[in-house]
Amino acid sequence: ATLHRIARDVERNDLEAILSHVYSGAPDTLALAQREFPRYSFERVNIKHNVEIVLDEGAHPPAADVTFNVRVDVTELASGIKHHVPRFVQVTLRKEGGRWKVAQYSHDEPQASLRIRLDK
Repeated sequence: ATLHRIARDVERNDLEAILSHVYSGAPDTLALAQREFPRYSFERVNIKHNVEIVLDEGAHPPAADVTFNVRVDVTELASGIKHHVPRFVQVTLRKEGGRWKVAQYSHDEPQASLRIRLDK
């Protein structure tokens, strides 16, 4: 549910809402989101069905590593060029105030998910 809420906020280009999903103990992630998101206008975020969640039950606060593929329809604001971008996303969530929040995220080419599976 958290991922889909974040996706909807990204589609709405609601930077304030997007930043509200960032874990308070992750200033680097907050800075990355503040730099990255305003460069684009998002139109559609489609999370694929390969979502994998690994819960770290011993972490305090609770943590989860999440991976999935996504397709994003986005326009680069500087150039006006529209892209249909498939990405492989890795997110670390931490529980804060009863909500899962993003402590760290990265995205890569969609085939990166295959490399990770082969490494396991």
